[in-house]
Amino acid sequence: MSRGNLTTESLKRRIEPTSSTSFAVSSAGVYTLTEIEAFNIPTLWNANGTVCVSSSRGAKGLFYGTAADNSTGHAFRIYVMLRLEGRKDTDVQYDVKRIYSGTFTMGSMVGKDDQGAVKTTERFADTIDTWVTEAFGTWTNLYMGSSAITPFSPADNTVAYFGIQDGGNCAGYLVDLDAASGTIGCLLSRDT
Repeated sequence: MSRGNLTTESLKRRIEPTSSTSFAVSSAGVYTLTEIEAFNIPTLWNANGTVCVSSSRGAKGLFYGTAADNSTGHAFRIYVMLRLEGRKDTDVQYDVKRIYSGTFTMGSMVGKDDQGAVKTTERFADTIDTWVTEAFGTWTNLYMGSSAITPFSPADNTVAYFGIQDGGNCAGYLVDLDAASGTIGCLLSRDT
């Protein structure tokens, strides 16, 4: 399937890693921008990087954190945000739907620069242990004609990646994290 002209960006650190041992988003549902910002989790908006006016296509990411080498049980949930508008452009809400979830394991590879996306005190995840396509993710794959996502998970102390081929022209993505130990984070980039 051709994706036409694809514009992509570098993977970026969008928020500091979390040590939370529970997910911030308690359930899928309709939220305001203020409520979404209060989650304080990695958020990837549309192509212009502001509150969404146009839609995003795909995304890619990787996990990192201060947890020990081979530490397991770090969990993630990936959501799409669908923009709902009232009669005025300022009357906006977002329908947040979970599309993927799973767990990952930290590897031994660390970042190379204390000012970089992944610091020298942080490790890259090298294994995405489980990857579950949720019901809305299945619908999105069918609706957009996309194939199911299989993350790149080398399990050899190099970097594991995930990609989302097409988010159904969503307003953006949320990545909710639950740390088993240490802190964990997610670098994200958009494809438009």
